[in-house]
Amino acid sequence: MHRKRLGEKPNHYHGCDSGNPKQRPLDVLRDAAKRLFRVVTKRHPKLEKKLPMLPRVKSEQTDAEPIMLAYLALLGETVEELLPDHEGAVSEKLGIAKQIVEDERLLSHKGILSAIDPDARFGWKSNSKSFFGYKEHIAMTEEEIITALVVTPGSTDDGKQLPVLLEQTTANGVSVNEIMADKAYSSKGNLAKMKTENISPMVPLHPIVHEGGERQKGFEYNKDADFVVCPAGERSRRKAIQGSKSSGGSRSLVYYFDVERCKTCPLREGCYKPGARSKTYSIRILAEHFKKQIEFELSDTFKERIKRRPIIEHKNAEMKRFYGMGRAKYRGLFGMRIQAYLTAFVVNVKRMVKLIEKKEPILA
Repeated sequence: MHRKRLGEKPNHYHGCDSGNPKQRPLDVLRDAAKRLFRVVTKRHPKLEKKLPMLPRVKSEQTDAEPIMLAYLALLGETVEELLPDHEGAVSEKLGIAKQIVEDERLLSHKGILSAIDPDARFGWKSNSKSFFGYKEHIAMTEEEIITALVVTPGSTDDGKQLPVLLEQTTANGVSVNEIMADKAYSSKGNLAKMKTENISPMVPLHPIVHEGGERQKGFEYNKDADFVVCPAGERSRRKAIQGSKSSGGSRSLVYYFDVERCKTCPLREGCYKPGARSKTYSIRILAEHFKKQIEFELSDTFKERIKRRPIIEHKNAEMKRFYGMGRAKYRGLFGMRIQAYLTAFVVNVKRMVKLIEKKEPILA
């Protein structure tokens, strides 16, 4: 009988040469501009005087990011005019600059586009601690054999990876009758899938990740940091619970955004009502839909089995500490996947050898 175990938390690892993991939009804009300027002047020294000069802006300036964004756009346009047949490194740096300019939403904590690693994104480990890079989501058996692996940008929702991990595991010939995972995997969709496939859900419920109630498109809840991120990348500032706990009716968690930022947001149309004193996002807590799971959590079976959950943390720690998974060795999502797959292969082989040695009889 095989049991699949989903990670309590995925590995977080930083992008290759991405610098400070707390790099902010202004830094990304400035880095992209500097790299484009540098590569053009290095290959075409005579063009230096024809390029617009980098503006001097400080991080505390309220208009620092718009100024730098405008400069990056101007620099890109100038390079294209001066070098219509650009190629090689110039084309690469110019392409990154254009991507940033054409999608300002990437310049946010939700999904920042790196001037060095275009696939890396900002993710959160807690309300105050962020990282910049990728996530590795794994599934493994209780014998600590990795059965599935998915690598995603750092901003990806952990819980949405469950169907992929489950599909990979079953495709690898592992029969799954139980899943242990953390609250990120307790969405209504995931629980429904486990029920359909007769899989016992050793997953603690978290009302935030339940997909009940009406949702606004583009808003995402970050379970590690406990805030909501809007389509423009702004995060909520505080939260409150509405509704009476004793009434038995549905309650809501209401997240509040900085309305002053909403007033000037380029994506405010259809999201922020002009003149409104607040901008909120509500998530209904539909406890009645999860009554059976709540009852199951109180059972002795659940309490005993859930004690095994920490083994996934040991595996993640092992891969970070001894196999270099704390930092990406290559640029781009494809390179990160290669690194993760090869690491998982080595870790699995060593684990299998150890399990075999334990079963072999000791010869006198």
